[in-house]
Amino acid sequence: MVLRHEEVEVAIPAEVGKARAGVSIIYLDHQIFVWVGDKAKPALENMHYAMMSLGAAGGGGQNSSVATLMGNRVDGVGERVGRRLCSKLGIAVVCAWNVKTPFPQDEVDLLANLVCKKVSELWLSRKSVK
Repeated sequence: MVLRHEEVEVAIPAEVGKARAGVSIIYLDHQIFVWVGDKAKPALENMHYAMMSLGAAGGGGQNSSVATLMGNRVDGVGERVGRRLCSKLGIAVVCAWNVKTPFPQDEVDLLANLVCKKVSELWLSRKSVK
């Protein structure tokens, strides 16, 4: 069941670089779907699924595990974003990282951090409204 859908733009500060992306978030029961990409040329080529799992044998605790559902793991940005959101929010996350513009890697890394921050803020504000 889809509970809500939001779309936002995320960009790194102009003095740092030009990396930016559209972010669509679909809130479902106990999980979210996060699409990150170029709104002018939307694509769905890479998708990853992150979920909480039990810790290593005897280690206890919880960790997040991530699997690539489609596409490849060339730079692993989608996996990192999915794993980070899953760990922070404590829910399953489907992350589709489809940014096609060839930004420098340091800008991509900063953009990924800002996407995680924005999605986390939106999730936490949504949760506090209930």
